[in-house]
Amino acid sequence: MDTTAMNIWKQTLEKEGRFHTKWAREREERTGRKSPAKKAGESMMSGPSAASHYVDQTLGITQSPFDRSKPKADDMLYYGVSSEGQGRVAYLKARTREGPQEKYGAPRTSSHVVGWSAPIISTAGSAFARKPLVRETFYRPNGVHNHD
Repeated sequence: MDTTAMNIWKQTLEKEGRFHTKWAREREERTGRKSPAKKAGESMMSGPSAASHYVDQTLGITQSPFDRSKPKADDMLYYGVSSEGQGRVAYLKARTREGPQEKYGAPRTSSHVVGWSAPIISTAGSAFARKPLVRETFYRPNGVHNHD
């Protein structure tokens, strides 16, 4: 990249930065709340790092949430490895079992409002899924080459 392109790139980034601060200031005036934007160099992390979680788990300091009969989904997220069926995988499976009423508490979007008071829907398989009878009738194990 030559100096001209670099200067254009710098100007573009500075312009975006000015726009961002202007937008944050207007949002703060409009809502009366502080902008969630972080200053340069300020950490976005709110809790312990992944490395500290790993050390706690390997040393046995942290108890496995999977040992409990009904673990909380948030605890499952930070314990274990996804390839072993723990961690993020277990968290996402637990979250899919919950309905939006349990996940969010109140409607978040206009489409939530439409079906918010609907009865709990079963997440069982479809009534139109392939049944063994249909599979055995239409899908034969022998092909053209195995003709008797």
